[in-house]
Amino acid sequence: MTYALQAVALLIGLLGLSSTLAAQAIARTQELAMLQLLGLHPAACTRLLLLEAASSLALALLWGSMLGLALAWVLIEVVNPQSFHWRMPMRIPVGLMTLAISGVWLIGVFSCLALSKQLLKQPMLQSLKQDW
Repeated sequence: MTYALQAVALLIGLLGLSSTLAAQAIARTQELAMLQLLGLHPAACTRLLLLEAASSLALALLWGSMLGLALAWVLIEVVNPQSFHWRMPMRIPVGLMTLAISGVWLIGVFSCLALSKQLLKQPMLQSLKQDW
């Protein structure tokens, strides 16, 4: 049952991640259209979006992992002994964490790639006329 809850939480997190990356890319539609009109190739626009998404994902995953480990340490070493009067050893599943972090990063980058391909198919002038 615990693994099912973890899978649901991961799925919800991935949907939130994809929608956040989509919102960032859609907000930059006019900027990308202007860059294309100035001569930037669509492939370079895709690389620009991918680089931004990959770096922001890496930073977010790094911070999330560090904060998650810190919170786990507080719960195991401080809260459990004070509130429940028992202790347990802290084990960090490095392999599982590496797999999860890599998977989330790859899914985020591929979702950004798919979205950037969709965004760059729009006519440039229509993208410039849109007013958010």
